[in-house]
Amino acid sequence: MSSMENKESEGNMDEATSDPKTKVLKKKKRKGKNQESSSKSKETVKAWWVPKADNEPKEEKELNNVTLKFVAKQSDFGIPQVPIEVPENADSEELNKIVSSFLEKAGDVEEIPTFEFLVGEKILLSTIGNHLTELGISYELTTEVQYFERYPPPAPKDNLEHDDWVSSVKSSGEWLVTGCYDNTVQLWDISGMERGRGKRAHKLTIPAHKAPVKAVSWLNKKGAIKSFVSVESLGVERNGTKFATGSWDNTIKIWDGAISNSEGVGHEEEPDKKKVKKSKSQRLKTPIYTFVGHSESVSGIDWIDNNHFLSCSWDHSIRLWDIQAAGKITQINGSVAFFCLSYSPLNRTVLAGCADRQIKLYDPRAREGNIVQNKFSNHTKWVPSVMWSPHNENLFVSGSYDHKIKVWDRRSATSSLYNLLGHDEKVLSVDWSHADHIASGSADCTAQIYST
Repeated sequence: MSSMENKESEGNMDEATSDPKTKVLKKKKRKGKNQESSSKSKETVKAWWVPKADNEPKEEKELNNVTLKFVAKQSDFGIPQVPIEVPENADSEELNKIVSSFLEKAGDVEEIPTFEFLVGEKILLSTIGNHLTELGISYELTTEVQYFERYPPPAPKDNLEHDDWVSSVKSSGEWLVTGCYDNTVQLWDISGMERGRGKRAHKLTIPAHKAPVKAVSWLNKKGAIKSFVSVESLGVERNGTKFATGSWDNTIKIWDGAISNSEGVGHEEEPDKKKVKKSKSQRLKTPIYTFVGHSESVSGIDWIDNNHFLSCSWDHSIRLWDIQAAGKITQINGSVAFFCLSYSPLNRTVLAGCADRQIKLYDPRAREGNIVQNKFSNHTKWVPSVMWSPHNENLFVSGSYDHKIKVWDRRSATSSLYNLLGHDEKVLSVDWSHADHIASGSADCTAQIYST
């Protein structure tokens, strides 16, 4: 209803309405020259809604109190665990003030950070009253609230310009390898990178393929010689001893990760040349195993341990495979195509990016594996890339066709922690292999680096 609403009616009205919010104005019709006066002449009545003045007292809803007990997940920020009553409309900002006041009085912390609050294993995003109601927790109980230092937002470090779409990125810490739609693999030195140094970071262009490079990953990150592999979809075993590749022919092949001098590009450093030609003596590898089972393209692969790996496909399934048994152990069936997956050895769960714009969390070894443990629904378009943090069991990063990169906490399904800006087109790949930074590749022909 608008702040002022006109109402017109016709009829006899001798008295104004008793409602103090309504004014009634009476206006008699003028008699024309040829019009006779009549006691039955009609009156035009107009009524306006008159809003309350700002200084008029407003009825306020009586707030209930809830009793909380604050428990620090980091001992450096502990406060007395005594019951504290707060109004039900208190949010994380108000709870931060309470904790900070205790820490200030104690004087043991030089710089008090901003905290996140965890109630019932979920991050507090609304008021404490709404949060407890959603979880079905009674106001009559004393509720334990865990708090911890808020994860700082990743900071843009630099962008690396390419000649075509950047479909895959993978960091080794000091080096970044990127796969591109111009059929090349690019190598970048990102050690100690400062903003504006992107062009100087480029070290090598390898014209390794006859088609767009969809996936790249490191095989050996240590020592003077470093090796990587590039294919359609790819997962490297965590020790680099072998790797698995997926293809449009619906198969998965397992390969030996050891690289001999006659395999791969295998060139020594050539400082005067930016491009390296393919070696004529280059020998093609043959797979150790081939796994068959998916009915459509294999879109993502990740390893659990040296003997087990996961795969996802456009056929709406995620499968757990055993190399020694040379077959499938279990299968998770979804309702839409899966585009990517990431397994966390820290929490033993798997994330999958889906065609319904959601990221879904599964436990691949649970008996009820088909049951989605959580759904993260904040992207507006397809999610082709997702990856767990290597150092925090609750954090992960995702990239979407909606041009956005999001950093998530798995305890907050409806809202991401941060949106990382920088891309003008769909995000095709994200990587959080190294704890110090996040990398991304996009259809805007750039790779972005964010320090974490």
